[in-house]
Amino acid sequence: MNTTDIPSIFHQHIEKEPHNQCVMCECKLLDNDTPYMIEKVFKRYPSTTTIDVLIEYAICFECAKKMRKQLSADSLANVEAYMKSKIDIDARAEFVSKNSETDKWMENCVFLGDKISECNEFSIQGQFFNDQMLLTGMPYAVSENAMDELAELISPETKDVLDDFIGKHFSGPPEVEEILKQNRFILI
Repeated sequence: MNTTDIPSIFHQHIEKEPHNQCVMCECKLLDNDTPYMIEKVFKRYPSTTTIDVLIEYAICFECAKKMRKQLSADSLANVEAYMKSKIDIDARAEFVSKNSETDKWMENCVFLGDKISECNEFSIQGQFFNDQMLLTGMPYAVSENAMDELAELISPETKDVLDDFIGKHFSGPPEVEEILKQNRFILI
């Protein structure tokens, strides 16, 4: 499997260092032979050049599996069908492995093709092992339009689980809290 050093866009926003522990179990990620994922959600302010990180986290595969078990079967099936209908994962993996410029990997929404530079909100996701990013079908970016479409596919039960996850692990000012409650960006 192809790997590369973790691009700085996946580093912690404040600390400017790689994420070093799982948001749930707090296990060490950089030197523990633990596969993990990172998700970051950004908000662009249209009349400025400002882009804020609204949420960011790393979660080990074991905790992600535990979280997935709490999600409804319908939600998982709906999201999986959506993803399969929008992405050719083999072609995506080949694209990532043949392009060494990390910006190209995330310049368009993986589901809808929207230009990320034109989105007010977007997320990025990647898979990692120790201090390396795995070049699979990830990394990729998801536009606000795709996040909205995905949110429509999840059940009230799944929304409750995601709300609990967000409430337990993230907080912020009221405008950020409102965005966090939209269930638009959970990689799990």
